[in-house]
Amino acid sequence: MKDGKPIPGAPTPEYKNDPKNPTKVLPNEGVPEVPGYNPKNPGKKITPENPTKDTDVPYVPIIGDGRIVINYVDQDDNDAILDTATPTGKFGTKITYTTTAEIKKLENEGYVLVKDGYTDSTGHSEFTKENDNHVYEVIMKHGTVTYNPHDNPAKPGEPINPNDPNSPKVTDNDVDYSKSVKETIHYVGAGDQTPSDNVQNVTLTRSITVDRVTGNIISSTKWQPSQIDYK
Repeated sequence: MKDGKPIPGAPTPEYKNDPKNPTKVLPNEGVPEVPGYNPKNPGKKITPENPTKDTDVPYVPIIGDGRIVINYVDQDDNDAILDTATPTGKFGTKITYTTTAEIKKLENEGYVLVKDGYTDSTGHSEFTKENDNHVYEVIMKHGTVTYNPHDNPAKPGEPINPNDPNSPKVTDNDVDYSKSVKETIHYVGAGDQTPSDNVQNVTLTRSITVDRVTGNIISSTKWQPSQIDYK
């Protein structure tokens, strides 16, 4: 029994008669094993006082070590596991782990949270047999940054993620977003009245999008004229 109540599924062996005196039962019998519980008085033998009635044997729950698993997964890298947390504690004790610090660390490295399957779920307020070794997933994806000469210029060598000491660096290719070209309009057919060549210096620009985690260029827009100087 636990707390004065029968334990569901616990074995209830029958008394064994004393072969020397069938009107009595054997004394000093051991108690049955109950999964997840220990006898309150381990080693104590049982001698029923009244063979016609059940004998209550007190048990206490086994307070074992529980564990849960939180995997931080990279959605953009075939669900590769970025990090794993394995909080442990005695069954029945409160789980104090939160994902806040690890998510912040990954965001500093250029990741973006997709879904926090640990915080958004239920059933993990304390360590229990039901959630023992349960695996939760926190899904992250790669963030991006777009460089262009107007709204977000960058310098080669500076970190893509300023809060990450191991951040990939901006490369020359990342800032290849502006160039000047010369266009000449040549007029003919008007004799002495033919105008001089019209030379135009055209500045072309584009935007370049970079993966904040890998530092790789993801895409770039088409070159577009942003300024024309006539001479």
